[in-house]
Amino acid sequence: MLRAGYAPAGKLPVVIGNEFGGVIFHEACGHILETTAVEKNASVFADKFGQRIAQDCVSAVDDGTLPGSWGMVNVDDEGMPAQRTVLIEKGILKSFLVDRVGEMKTGYARTGSGRRQNYTFAPASRMRSTFIDNGDQTPSLIRSVSHGIYARKMGGGSVSPGTGDYNFAVNEAYMIRNGEIAEPCAVPRWWATARRTC
Repeated sequence: MLRAGYAPAGKLPVVIGNEFGGVIFHEACGHILETTAVEKNASVFADKFGQRIAQDCVSAVDDGTLPGSWGMVNVDDEGMPAQRTVLIEKGILKSFLVDRVGEMKTGYARTGSGRRQNYTFAPASRMRSTFIDNGDQTPSLIRSVSHGIYARKMGGGSVSPGTGDYNFAVNEAYMIRNGEIAEPCAVPRWWATARRTC
């Protein structure tokens, strides 16, 4: 990456590597699925429960029971046992991340997602270990792109829950030319801004 040139300006298709660490889902959909945003109608998914919000090949899970994961908990900060929550199943919105207040305000069942920063803060709904579940497709995404970017490694990001606009850092990227991975390129954080399309 020391010899990487800058990515070209403009809109380009981006293929994201499978080591993206959940940052895209975390920013594009995760915070928007927390009832902290849903209860205020500050989420683009607030009125989409039971509806299609992604392609059939997308199933997403938030799991507090994965041994050794950063999000593993025996109980959440409200005393509810951890569980595995299917958020999106084959493109259909199946659940939100729900804490006690979120349950009272929205009517959705709690998911063991209550977390507080410390004892001086009230709990809020938050993600645990959130990921796109394994699918049964192996699409040739890179071969389908004639001119674009392959984002191999991602960094942090942020989201505006009400609009679904998000941004993220790309730590390692390459140009795609004629369906092949080509030279490395540097992608400034401000450039890598996207609109949620699922």
